[in-house]
Amino acid sequence: MNATSTTPRKAAIYLRISQDREMDGLAIDRQREDCENLAQFWRRDVIETYVDQSKSTTDRTAMRPDYDRMVADYLLGRFDAIICYDLDRLTRQPRQLEDWIDAAELRGLALVTANGDADLSTDGGRMYACIKAAVARAEMERKSARQSGAQRQRAMQGRAPKGMRPLGYAVDGEVIRHEAEAVRAIYDLFTRVEHPESLRSLARALSGAEEIDGITPLPKHTHTVSVERAAARGCPVHVTGVRRRADRRRAPGLDRLGR
Repeated sequence: MNATSTTPRKAAIYLRISQDREMDGLAIDRQREDCENLAQFWRRDVIETYVDQSKSTTDRTAMRPDYDRMVADYLLGRFDAIICYDLDRLTRQPRQLEDWIDAAELRGLALVTANGDADLSTDGGRMYACIKAAVARAEMERKSARQSGAQRQRAMQGRAPKGMRPLGYAVDGEVIRHEAEAVRAIYDLFTRVEHPESLRSLARALSGAEEIDGITPLPKHTHTVSVERAAARGCPVHVTGVRRRADRRRAPGLDRLGR
């Protein structure tokens, strides 16, 4: 790739963090700054930035809404280059990586990373990418095993799990009554013998989109936890909220980002 090219290529920026426990968006903003600087250096016209916050690639079946949207936009020909902070931000699944390698070979996709150029158009670059994806997946599996063992140990000791608090429990393990009642109602309705409720209808009832006897709507759990953590830090307004509001004023089309 030539930084002095006079023909800018249309590029997409993809940002992802596996788990943003503070939900302040600072890690995403660091990736964003580096990728935008790289786009400027390589003279790429960024047509859109795709953001998956607190979206892991550990589970190959896990949904990444903006990743899927980016794939669809690429297939529509909206861009021919992807800029991301690191290759493992884009994917840690070898199968997905193979799709991008095919796109590089067959359609000329350029993949640029902030910590080194992943050139999928050469055999050496493809080998590097495949090795890195395999190593990342192996580390991901080892990390998952360590975390599962630690959580089992905490459970055997009667201690609250680490990470995001479960619905119905405070971070210290105390029961939150109104959330616990919702959890009990969900299990009762889902496991009843006659006419059990589907997961979809229960989810809609929790969000207030559908009425089911026994289910009281609750705010989205990630939002509740985010507000609690912000309040504990004495910061009622999230950095991500400020950033998104500014983005929407600057470019109305960006109001889909980060959802």
